[in-house]
Amino acid sequence: MSMMLTYPGVPSIFAGDEIGLEGSWGEDARRTINWEDRSGWDREFLAEVKKLISLRKSHEALINGGLRWVAAENDYIAYLRESKNETIFVFISRGAISTTIDLGSYGYTVAKTLYGEQGSGKVLSINFKSTTSGIWLLKK
Repeated sequence: MSMMLTYPGVPSIFAGDEIGLEGSWGEDARRTINWEDRSGWDREFLAEVKKLISLRKSHEALINGGLRWVAAENDYIAYLRESKNETIFVFISRGAISTTIDLGSYGYTVAKTLYGEQGSGKVLSINFKSTTSGIWLLKK
């Protein structure tokens, strides 16, 4: 969800993905949403999706900004979303990760953490034992 809601283009959430609705194959993925009994909903995941949607709707760089790749490695990707008035850095890993990203080489430093773990300065140290994503507002 972090990538879909920070990447250029129109995000498309398949019905039920936002509540963790599962399916095993093709037509099984078209299960109906149980609106009467919401006990099977992943409410924590839904809350995170809502946060990401709110970020998407409130940041010009995520709505109309360009894309500049910072890294595309085996276990993670990182990119900048840039508009005239705003720059956002996005980091997404698919597993455990320990790396550093030098934003100073792009002329930026972290102004504010928008999503995920707190970050500051020109160099972000990212150390996680599982998948992760982070979104930071940058400044020159």
